[in-house]
Amino acid sequence: MEELANKARTDFLPPLALFGLPSDGSEQEWSDGVLISFMGRTIPLLQDMRNFLNRVEEVTCNLVHQLASLYNKASPLYNAWKDVRLGRVYRCAADLFHALIAIDCTME
Repeated sequence: MEELANKARTDFLPPLALFGLPSDGSEQEWSDGVLISFMGRTIPLLQDMRNFLNRVEEVTCNLVHQLASLYNKASPLYNAWKDVRLGRVYRCAADLFHALIAIDCTME
């Protein structure tokens, strides 16, 4: 999950934050041809981000299923795991969710 959070912060957040800004920093109007070209160059990034979000969903569902099976009282592993603290797991999940929220806020 740490790798996913780092990937979100390094590969997706910076390009999305700069999306639509001219490279020279001026406040110019965009022509239709420039906008179409710009969107064409952005589509691979959006596709990579969609694949990334699918992966995050898979990892998150897997984490929830594993935690649910460990902490299920009917599970044979319950007694062995009931007193184990998984702070690092929860911190990593929170870090990943924080990165996803940052991407979501940037896209608004």
